Amino acid sequence: MNTCTAAAAADVMPCLSWRRSVSIVLICALAACASDRAMEESRQLYTQGRGEEALARVQQALKDQPQNAEYRATLFRLREQLVAGFLADAETHRRQGQFDAAENAYARVFGIHPVNARARAGIASVQAERRWNEQLVQSEALFSRGDLAGADLRLRSILIESACHPQALALSR
Repeated sequence: MNTCTAAAAADVMPCLSWRRSVSIVLICALAACASDRAMEESRQLYTQGRGEEALARVQQALKDQPQNAEYRATLFRLREQLVAGFLADAETHRRQGQFDAAENAYARVFGIHPVNARARAGIASVQAERRWNEQLVQSEALFSRGDLAGADLRLRSILIESACHPQALALSR
């Protein structure tokens, strides 16, 4: 190798390592932008009322970067917020007698947290209230036909399960 070629090679080597360093920095910056973009997309989806989609976006970001503590914290926080909101909606619907809407809200909880005890108890409560409503209708029908014993039996079965059921108490008097 002549001195001219060696000098040219020495000049190129720092240039290659500088280019490699710049490439690494750019790749890291793009990854950070992608992660920032994922979090921003998630925030936008959440503010638009699309919580499950926001959660899915954070889950995908965490899957892409499993060591990212911010994603993990956001995932847990968002999951808890969604579950709490759906449970509150479900309870409101259940108290208003909107059983289908309550069941739909509980199903959304199960979509996020499949073993949620409060949602499971809520579904059982909705099923019981539907059963009691049927028994109330039957009791009223039996009462209107003069079958007082049959009407009383239906009311008692409700009161055994729910001693303070207001409609059953009112009808039993």
